[in-house]
Amino acid sequence: MYMKKLSTRNKVFLISIVSVIIFLLFVFFAIFLLFPSKYNKQIYSASQKYDLEPELVYAIIWTESRFDVSAKSEKGAIGLMQLMPSTASWLYGDEINENILKNIDINIDLGCKYLKYLFDKFHEPSLVLAAYNAGEGNVANWIESGTTIPYIETRKYIKKVNAVKKLYDIKSIIKGLIKP
Repeated sequence: MYMKKLSTRNKVFLISIVSVIIFLLFVFFAIFLLFPSKYNKQIYSASQKYDLEPELVYAIIWTESRFDVSAKSEKGAIGLMQLMPSTASWLYGDEINENILKNIDINIDLGCKYLKYLFDKFHEPSLVLAAYNAGEGNVANWIESGTTIPYIETRKYIKKVNAVKKLYDIKSIIKGLIKP
């Protein structure tokens, strides 16, 4: 009955507003369902400790392991942040085994420590991500020779992490808006 009283223009406007609200709710739920915020305590603690953006850490974990604690790559990287045992042992200051690397607290802390090290060394976020993916030696060689990143996989990795980070940035903004 109410719709009969509205002009066609107002009906279109009302339908448009409802459509936008439904779309925004869909996006909101998609971001929250597809991009989880697991291990908040560990990620925020390590991010603060190493002066990193937590959204970047979430994006790296999502890209590297999709939050699978037992993830192991073909190349031997282990855990949430997909650390190579040799790199993790160097960061840890002692020999480290696969079971230790699957420990959530240790993996996130060492992954963030490594990110901080890479930021201190390369400064530029794209180079840091390239080093995290392809190795710091490769990035140092590319810089020295003046070449761009030659690995397609690494270029795709940088784009993916940056895109996922933007979604985690949006998620942080939304969470900030709905906090009581």
